[in-house]
Amino acid sequence: MKKLSIFVFISFASMLGWAFTSDHFANRSQRELTSHTWQAVKMQYKSNYELVDFKNPYKVVFTENSLSIQLEKNQCGTDIQLKTNSFQVGPQGNICSTMCCDAPEGSKFAQALGSKLVKKYQIKGNQLIIKDKNYTFWLEKIKK
Repeated sequence: MKKLSIFVFISFASMLGWAFTSDHFANRSQRELTSHTWQAVKMQYKSNYELVDFKNPYKVVFTENSLSIQLEKNQCGTDIQLKTNSFQVGPQGNICSTMCCDAPEGSKFAQALGSKLVKKYQIKGNQLIIKDKNYTFWLEKIKK
């Protein structure tokens, strides 16, 4: 009986340790996402595998509850629900200012990143990779 009690205690302690570690890494990932400015490098359409390399430095900033995108002339933004390694745009969708003359690729990027599809993200070093069912986006951390 004593051995069983020790086994149960060790198993329980191991589960608590795993849960703490999982939460710790998830929180670290969210902090890293929200504490940096990111620059869009490229995006890929999953339907035809077309790859778009961005010539202009589109900047993306995440907070705990919002996403903003700086295009050539316009600024876009939306509310998001940030979760562990994923986020979803709020019901109002992405809203952009309407000054003239953003490049078509920038407008498409803002529309795609601000769509209401659930997006999963992962950070590898200085690279942020965001995926939804239609697109993959690659962004890089901007050095401050």
